[in-house]
Amino acid sequence: MISDIAMPDEDGYSLVRRIRAIDATNQVSPVPVIAVSALARDGDRADALAAGFDAHIAKPFETEELVAAIERLTAEAKRR
Repeated sequence: MISDIAMPDEDGYSLVRRIRAIDATNQVSPVPVIAVSALARDGDRADALAAGFDAHIAKPFETEELVAAIERLTAEAKRR
């Protein structure tokens, strides 16, 4: 899953926390989630990872960066 952090009704942090809670409740492997955001400071990346995102990509980004993150997370998910 790919989500922005800044959204109109719910920010990406609360969205990913709800997804992680659903994963835990259903006792399933976590859905890989990538944050894509204009919030690009080191602290923003740390906040995204602490909230439950698996990766953080700052806007603007190169397509290759997003593809690499998807490939990495897909490979990690297959190993679980």
